[in-house]
Amino acid sequence: FYISETSGLPIPYEQGGEFINGLCVVEKNKKAGCIDTTGKLIIDTIYAYISNSEMRKELLVRSINGKYGIVDFKNKIIIDTIYNGLKPGRYGYILRQNNLYGYADLNAKIILPIEYDRIQNVFSNGLAQITKLNKSGYFNTKGQIKIPLKYQLAESFDENYAVVKFGGNYRVIDTLGKELKTDQFDLIVGFEGGLAAVMKNNK
Repeated sequence: FYISETSGLPIPYEQGGEFINGLCVVEKNKKAGCIDTTGKLIIDTIYAYISNSEMRKELLVRSINGKYGIVDFKNKIIIDTIYNGLKPGRYGYILRQNNLYGYADLNAKIILPIEYDRIQNVFSNGLAQITKLNKSGYFNTKGQIKIPLKYQLAESFDENYAVVKFGGNYRVIDTLGKELKTDQFDLIVGFEGGLAAVMKNNK
């Protein structure tokens, strides 16, 4: 038993943390579960790991066999524990299986198939980078590819513009994928206040 610092209740588990979102992650026989503030077991102690964050409305769990999934605070399975990796974000979840990535929306519907080499989970101007076979582009929060995967490098959008590399040269595109009429530079470094540092012919 240990005494919960939050509720003052004696808890019949080997380990436990603080209450977050009304739940406390506890451990019994080296398996994790969750109890509520009354001490009632809400999430069975069947997992190897549970992440409970104030920033999330669900729990990230890892099964004993090392697979990740998502359950809600009432123990309803949102995403089955079948993935090698799973990263929650504001608009959905990055799913990893056999070193390839896909994307599911907040309803756990897969909106990008698990076939990409890299997917960003941070959106800027409504777009995030996505890469397959060393070609990068951008997708939106609905899983639609809005800018084709054709770039050797694609950076995050900042102030409606992004730096990309195509054909060995750095260029600037807007959120529609339209290229700005500029010289072709050897290097362009980010935007801040509408300006970017550039290099051409080592200058």
